Amino acid sequence: MKVLISAILIFLLNIFVPAETPEKVLQKIDDLLDDVPSGTKTAIMIYNPLTEDTILCINPAEEMIPASNTKLFTSAVALDLMGGDYLISTK
Repeated sequence: MKVLISAILIFLLNIFVPAETPEKVLQKIDDLLDDVPSGTKTAIMIYNPLTEDTILCINPAEEMIPASNTKLFTSAVALDLMGGDYLISTK
């Protein structure tokens, strides 16, 4: 269930971001998070690679073990938005 919620959220963000204002996107994220069952670990980071700005960051230090399905959706969205040659620095 947790994986499904994460996958749906990533999918919805990919659909909403181009068509909506940032305020509407953030409100939709808040609405989605309100429906997540209590006790579910959630973490969200929305990063604009063009401006190198973090738009939204919720629970960035939350330890999670993402399922392979989640990694597939995340990778697909990242490749689509940033391209295969994009480099991101990590700590």
